[in-house]
Amino acid sequence: MKQNISDRDFAAGPGSGFRIDPWGYSWDATVRAQTTWENADAICKSKGGRLPTITELYRNCHNNPNGFGGSISSPDESYYLWTMIGFSPDNMVAVRLSDGNGTNYTKTSSCYFRCVWPDKEYDTFRKSYVYGPPGEDGFRVAMNGNRFAMDTFDRPEVTYNSAVREAAFYHAFIPPESVFTSTIRDGLPNGSGNFIWTSDRARYDQQEVVGWTGTYDPETSSYADQWSTDASDQTQRYGTVQLPYRCVWTNEVRIR
Repeated sequence: MKQNISDRDFAAGPGSGFRIDPWGYSWDATVRAQTTWENADAICKSKGGRLPTITELYRNCHNNPNGFGGSISSPDESYYLWTMIGFSPDNMVAVRLSDGNGTNYTKTSSCYFRCVWPDKEYDTFRKSYVYGPPGEDGFRVAMNGNRFAMDTFDRPEVTYNSAVREAAFYHAFIPPESVFTSTIRDGLPNGSGNFIWTSDRARYDQQEVVGWTGTYDPETSSYADQWSTDASDQTQRYGTVQLPYRCVWTNEVRIR
């Protein structure tokens, strides 16, 4: 894939060279030195890039469960790297590329980081913003003239607050249970069997969740395994429990 990289300062600082992932994003080939989140954010912006999202690191990890093969690192790279996604007002999420595991640190902590330079930024939820194989626009949702799309795989486990923040960055939102119910019946693929976040509130400190395995079969009116919802045991404390999630939104807006 050809890209114009003449205006990108990949080599400045400890990072050197660059790598391009399967979604067309250019990355520092090596980690930059440990520093605070605000300093890392400023460094990447000064070089025309930005810090990555949780998903952008997760889909490039060596042990990605979805098999996308988007690694930009060596198998043993166990450094936690800053992301641009908040965990709380004072903490930011960090992810390591060896296995996609996430944690969080205070903004004033020192952490390694890599800058990323997306090949395109979108005004809507499509292409590299959708979590799925490279080049796909997501699963078409049968509402409002099929103008909406949803992730085809579960995103990594995060708190509900972090999921909402990352979805907003991608011009998307966490679907309510009603959208999951209709979309799964329309064939939403890759049900993992895990409970995942919905935007429905069970009470002030709990979110309802959904879970299914496989793909719905309209001929038999059944799933490959099962479909279930839960509004109590699996939704405790939306600010601390970490669960996978999916995003949805319209994918019919111009590229900027």
